[in-house]
Amino acid sequence: MRTQELKKTNISEVISDTKTSRKTVTKIEKNRRNTSVLIFNIMVTVVIFLIVKFPGEFLRRELLESSGLSYIKVMFLIETMAGLLGVGGLFLVKKQGTLAFSAKGILKGVATGSLMLGLSSLLLLTFLFNHDPFTVSGLDMVLYAIFLVMIGVYEESLFRGILQNAFHEYFGEDSGKNIVTAIVCASVVFGLFHLFNLFSGAGLLQVVIQALSAIGGGMIFGVIYCNSRKNLWLCALIHGFCDGCSFLHGGIFSGRTVVDSINDFSIKNVATIVIYLVIAICLMMTIKTEKAE
Repeated sequence: MRTQELKKTNISEVISDTKTSRKTVTKIEKNRRNTSVLIFNIMVTVVIFLIVKFPGEFLRRELLESSGLSYIKVMFLIETMAGLLGVGGLFLVKKQGTLAFSAKGILKGVATGSLMLGLSSLLLLTFLFNHDPFTVSGLDMVLYAIFLVMIGVYEESLFRGILQNAFHEYFGEDSGKNIVTAIVCASVVFGLFHLFNLFSGAGLLQVVIQALSAIGGGMIFGVIYCNSRKNLWLCALIHGFCDGCSFLHGGIFSGRTVVDSINDFSIKNVATIVIYLVIAICLMMTIKTEKAE
């Protein structure tokens, strides 16, 4: 009897060890697959960004110098191209499902971005107070609005639709800590990519300030994306609105360019970094609390 019991025990241990080994192998294979998917998503993001940045920058300069088109019209063309490439990237990494629009989560998403929207609205009010908006042609206003939407579509497709989702898949979404880690990783990449504005003629110090501000802003957009049930269109619209208010305040309808706005160094830019980071940290702590509950 004792021998039979020992045999049964040994068989049970072998079966248990086999199951454990299979789980370990499965976990390793899953990690390798997730790593490969993450690397592929990062590569797609980098390639699309570089296509927009360098050939796009060359095309922008050529159109401004030789076509006779206004700055707004040229930027409309460039950003429309960028937006289409961003959407194309979503299809390439098989995340076209993020383009589906849903009303669920919109209110929570807007509430999450309310402070950022409020700060941008102050810039808009400053512009309206100091300028007569009716001096701008109707066509330019329409093109400017589309240009802003396409900026949002392009950047949100790359950094939320592709990159943040890839980090979510890699780290998992089973805890607030993992969700926050994915948001931070995507936001740091988003900020670092702004350093490429050096090649557009922006100053080093100003570009560093912009990159740090973009990291904080990216975190806020990342939380908006999560809280709105991954509504990419909402993020794109909020992103476009915030950029649009900043460009207006920087004098885009007064003959100044986006690069000129970046080069406007002031205490406001440094303060924006701190404000965005504080808002982002508070919002991400909320995500952690919600998931813990």
